[in-house]
Amino acid sequence: MRDLFELTKLEAHEVCPQAEAFPLTELVQDVLQKFQLTAEQRGLRLEHRFASAVPAVRADIGMIERVLENMLENAIRHTPAGGTVRIELAAEAEHVLVSISDTGRGIAPEDLAQVFDRYYRADRGEFGSAGHAGLGLAITRRIVELHGGSIAVDSAAGVGTTFRFGLPAVPWHG
Repeated sequence: MRDLFELTKLEAHEVCPQAEAFPLTELVQDVLQKFQLTAEQRGLRLEHRFASAVPAVRADIGMIERVLENMLENAIRHTPAGGTVRIELAAEAEHVLVSISDTGRGIAPEDLAQVFDRYYRADRGEFGSAGHAGLGLAITRRIVELHGGSIAVDSAAGVGTTFRFGLPAVPWHG
């Protein structure tokens, strides 16, 4: 219910991010630490790779934390034991790029266009299902767009899935 309320507010533009400049690398490390035990319990490797000079972003820290948590939770949930979930940060032009990849079963090509729709669950190929409402990626997309960013997904059956999003970079003097 909380997710539906949050998504409705995001879609109605009733949410105003409390943006501040911060180093995204620190937030990513904090979020990775939260998921480390879960990944280990599921028999997964949780890896990260950061470019040598990742600029800061100007964003609402809590909202971007939600994006990272949604994406990592999905990647962990859809990766079998022995698999890997990796998050990468890179700088490209005026953006910080975040990639979250998994070695799960992938998403069918016909499902990719709908993966960010509310209630859609690519793992079932249907809208809605028990356990998860299918709102996390819709929320994620709206938050990224609200921050002037973009989000995309690539997937190959039997190989895995990569979600990528970019946020505008800003100078950091912290």
